[in-house]
Amino acid sequence: MANDYGRGSGGYNNQRRPGGYYNSAGPVAALPQNYLKDGYFCQAIAADGEKQTVLRREYIIDFPKAIAAALEERDKNKSAQLRKFYDYCVAVCTRMDSGRTFKEVEGDLCRLLPFAKYAESRGRVSSVFVDFIERNVAQVKDEASFHAFLKHFEAVIAYIKK
Repeated sequence: MANDYGRGSGGYNNQRRPGGYYNSAGPVAALPQNYLKDGYFCQAIAADGEKQTVLRREYIIDFPKAIAAALEERDKNKSAQLRKFYDYCVAVCTRMDSGRTFKEVEGDLCRLLPFAKYAESRGRVSSVFVDFIERNVAQVKDEASFHAFLKHFEAVIAYIKK
């Protein structure tokens, strides 16, 4: 017979599936490998020949696509829920742009992590999203890195399927 189900494999067909997985529902969602390893910025040469620090391209295109794919969980990470977190970041940025220093708003930014943990405990977001928030909050050290995070987060939101 052509059917091998149950023969020497504990009741499962151990052949490779088209998706590339063995006896599983799919890959475990996670943030990309080497994510935030080298920080948000790199050096570039400006038109006048001077070196300048710029946001890495992969934080606007490559990583956000991969992160959005990792956040695709049927009952969690809905675009409206993630947008609430992004809108909170924009509100923090607005306070900073209206004259407050980064140190004055840093505590507000750090509140993102407990908010994310709470949302996870209520089944609103996944552990991948909590990991995303945790890593980025740890990466933000000053006003420039906060603005880089905000641009990166905006790109992630843009790639989320509605």
